[in-house]
Amino acid sequence: MNNRLTKEELQRLRSLDVTKLDGFKNASDILNDEVGKPGTPEREEFDAKAKA
Repeated sequence: MNNRLTKEELQRLRSLDVTKLDGFKNASDILNDEVGKPGTPEREEFDAKAKA
């Protein structure tokens, strides 16, 4: 069984911009939603713990 992608499939994957897909969120957006925006007390505490 051949599991390799064809040349055309590889080209399509290489040209795909995942940031344009529905539901894509970058790491900054996720942190802002989950922990708080930079400068908020919650975010300051999170950043301090992450650096420790």
